[in-house]
Amino acid sequence: MAQGEHGHGQGRGHGHGHGLDHDPDHGHGHGHAHGHGHAHGEDEELSFAAPRPGDQKRIDFVWPFVREQLAGLGPGSVLEIGCGVLGGFVPLLRAEGHRAVGVDPEAPQEPGFARSRYEDYQPDGDQLPYDAVVACLSLHHVEDLDALLASVAAQVRPGGLLVLREWAREEFDEATARWCFDRLPEEADADATDDAIDDGDAGEDAARTPAWWLAGHREGWQEAGGSWDDYFQGWAQGHGLLSGAAMLDALERSPFETVLLERDPYFHTALADVTAEQERAAIDAGVIRANGLRYVGRRRPA
Repeated sequence: MAQGEHGHGQGRGHGHGHGLDHDPDHGHGHGHAHGHGHAHGEDEELSFAAPRPGDQKRIDFVWPFVREQLAGLGPGSVLEIGCGVLGGFVPLLRAEGHRAVGVDPEAPQEPGFARSRYEDYQPDGDQLPYDAVVACLSLHHVEDLDALLASVAAQVRPGGLLVLREWAREEFDEATARWCFDRLPEEADADATDDAIDDGDAGEDAARTPAWWLAGHREGWQEAGGSWDDYFQGWAQGHGLLSGAAMLDALERSPFETVLLERDPYFHTALADVTAEQERAAIDAGVIRANGLRYVGRRRPA
């Protein structure tokens, strides 16, 4: 299932996506929130059907990258997978003259959006073929990425683009985690047990900041004991999250030819007084690892 970072995912317990806040920047930034959104249970304000803290910051951070990649297309037909409750990049794409549609189980109930998993979505014939498909923090939730990429490729014209912003969760090592934990905002300093991470209950104050998922993992690790890698990668595997390497392998097998692949800052939108430039400096100095992935692929000729 493709959940959006915005995406309010399709229910894996923690969706990223524009709407989910696990991903700090992510969220699709937009609403995708990666939020690595742990499902918030009965918390209506932070349910998958409501914006997560930091969603708009993620959209704002990732949008210039998306806009730059599509600049050469001219007004075209663009699909966003996992647009989330805020609509992700779709309003911005439309403002640029694109015929944009967003697909997400929690997409806005407005024209031009489809409340559906991408796998179940049936596009209108006049939308096809797409000139570009965009997804932010959605693919690492997908169960069969090869099948999804094949489906996307079948709907994109030869020479059309696939533009992705993703999370290489295997790069979230202990040094990076400690660096993030040292920079959490004070209001995120809440008690969150390991169960609270899965339930999305990281404390009322922490749950209302973009850092709630980081605070939850800090407390979950403390409760679990042992190494950070055993704790976090075990958690990610238990939730069925694809690694960055697995996503890149699937993209290499797909009908898309890699045009751009780069690593970028991922956590700054959830941290206190940390800019993307400061996170990049820490990456370049070897203090932390780059967790963000930016990918652009071009559809090969049929």
